[in-house]
Amino acid sequence: MGKIFTVSPGADDERKVAVELVSEDPPRFSVTLDQGTDTARTVELDARRLPSGAYHVMWGARSLEVDLFASEDTWTVEVAGQTRQMLLLDQRKLAMRRSGGGGAGADGPELHTPMAGKIVKYLVEVGDQVTQGQGVVIVEAMKMENELKAHRDGTVASLGADAGSAVEVGETLLRIEDDE
Repeated sequence: MGKIFTVSPGADDERKVAVELVSEDPPRFSVTLDQGTDTARTVELDARRLPSGAYHVMWGARSLEVDLFASEDTWTVEVAGQTRQMLLLDQRKLAMRRSGGGGAGADGPELHTPMAGKIVKYLVEVGDQVTQGQGVVIVEAMKMENELKAHRDGTVASLGADAGSAVEVGETLLRIEDDE
């Protein structure tokens, strides 16, 4: 099984794409577009890095030169003189973003954990003013520390658990109330 990505999450043209390495020599990939839908289709791609840094991609009988530029989760793709920017998130990053861990996508005053793990530490205390996107808590999951971010501006009204506590998916980590 390869990795599943969501391209442009939250946009009208959001798509799930599954990518699996089929062989390393030559590099060959199986790419399923619109993963999990009735319109899903799979293509086989050969991709080789060129000295210029671009990629030579063979897709059936088509030969393309593709330039990729990545900045965090935003990718710029240039193919045949056409440029497109997209947000590309793996399933973990997508879950974090949708739950508020990525600074967007949560509803209401509560920030919930997108993953089971352990609270390493809070970066804020009750009464602190926070802004959307500010780091507020670190949760360890699968031996990785993940900084979760405030999903809204406001004042930290309460903390959901103590540092060192185990948390399950969806548990409340903290509550951020609107400033009066």
